Amino acid sequence: MSNERIVSVAPMLNVADSIAEIAFFRDVLGFTNLMNDPGYAVMHRDGNEVHIAENKDEDVLCHVKGHTEIYVKTDDIDALWSHAQQFSETYRTRALFDREYGMTEFHMETPGGILVFVAEGTGHVLERRATNGS
Repeated sequence: MSNERIVSVAPMLNVADSIAEIAFFRDVLGFTNLMNDPGYAVMHRDGNEVHIAENKDEDVLCHVKGHTEIYVKTDDIDALWSHAQQFSETYRTRALFDREYGMTEFHMETPGGILVFVAEGTGHVLERRATNGS
């Protein structure tokens, strides 16, 4: 293997309604719209991208909806959850909880049926909470 680096990985999400998916990533997770052509968008936050492709092929959508997950790591799960939980009536949500593998997470399902896991190492969460007195 040579010395080249992979500088980022950006999931490309096929969905039936790109406008609804863009709204989820913008409103819930704070992504901004870097590029938006009809049926295709690139959402950006903190050096990370999510590509959203509108797809009308029912065969593709059948294989994607409910079968796609993305894992988003943050450095302050409490702050992100504080914002995201206001959307828990709109999007299927599992509230903040600790995992047996050492992560604190919350889960939300996008309008396109994509499960988004948002996580931070539980040790970091406990340390920050102790420092902040919460």
